[in-house]
Amino acid sequence: EQGWGASSWDQISGADFRPQAPISGKREAKVLVVGGCVEDVQGVSANAYVQATSNPGRVKSTYGGVGRNIAEGIARIGEDVRLVSVVGSDQAGMALIAHCSSLPHLDATGVRVVEGQTTARFLAICNQDGDLEGAIADMEVMKYLEAGQNGWSVGEVRMVVADGNPPIPSLLSLAAEAAQKGIPLFFEPTSVPKAMAAAKGGLLPHVTFTTPNVAEVKAMVQGLGQHKAEGLEVEQLISVLLDAGVGVVIVTDGPRGVYFGTLDGFTGRPAVLRFEPEEVASELIVSTTGAGDSFAAGFIAATVRGAPMDEAVALGLKAASLTLQSEKAISPLLHTLAAQDAS
Repeated sequence: EQGWGASSWDQISGADFRPQAPISGKREAKVLVVGGCVEDVQGVSANAYVQATSNPGRVKSTYGGVGRNIAEGIARIGEDVRLVSVVGSDQAGMALIAHCSSLPHLDATGVRVVEGQTTARFLAICNQDGDLEGAIADMEVMKYLEAGQNGWSVGEVRMVVADGNPPIPSLLSLAAEAAQKGIPLFFEPTSVPKAMAAAKGGLLPHVTFTTPNVAEVKAMVQGLGQHKAEGLEVEQLISVLLDAGVGVVIVTDGPRGVYFGTLDGFTGRPAVLRFEPEEVASELIVSTTGAGDSFAAGFIAATVRGAPMDEAVALGLKAASLTLQSEKAISPLLHTLAAQDAS
């Protein structure tokens, strides 16, 4: 761990963002996830990727969507989760619902079929190392993901999770309900345009946790309209979001690990630590798609168990390392983390 504004974890651990215990003893979902349920189509180049021409490689289709990915990851780690989303009235939508419903710990009854619409699709082009070169997201159906649909109610969950796919008014409604019940809100910004839209739309002061990548945290700072993001270090970008009211900012930075930032529980000043990633040999990396969502799932699962923040980060990094080695958006091997703490 390397610090900025803090020399050790102990120096910033005075602030406690862990959720409170559920109100009742009955078993129900610990986490509510509202977000995208998407068919992922991924093309991986066999050789060095060349722009503006056809590249030989492999094309595959899998179950995706940031919200759905996070929900699957949480479920595979062994925590009960409820997913609220929308799909179209097509084969892809039915397959997504069937897959989600087959997973123990995942309640997919909140996934609504919108008649006459096509399921959201994400087309990714990756280079031979599995890194994203470009993508097209067809998310038109997400405009139907509205507050009040089946399963939306926060209930007695320990954390509410939203990705950037729902319309901003729906996100604000969800944030207001979570705040009214004292439940932490975890926001995964999903993409640069959606990160900027959330910041412009006034969501950030309601967010307890957020996990942007470097491009997305820059967009969030730009969206606030008070600072120019270019030229700022990651630690400075995090500080801007903390000043805007976000409780904890975790910036994922690929092979450089993650930056964890919050206000020091004793001084009230921004403090940032960097956590190194789990080592994965380059020849074992299949794709980086889904690694960030797996990190989020591991972090959330550990947090709702009551783990300290540093242990939650560690479990998130373990989850990400497993998905790096999988062709799927979420590695089925996340189940190996179910009985572990993050140590």
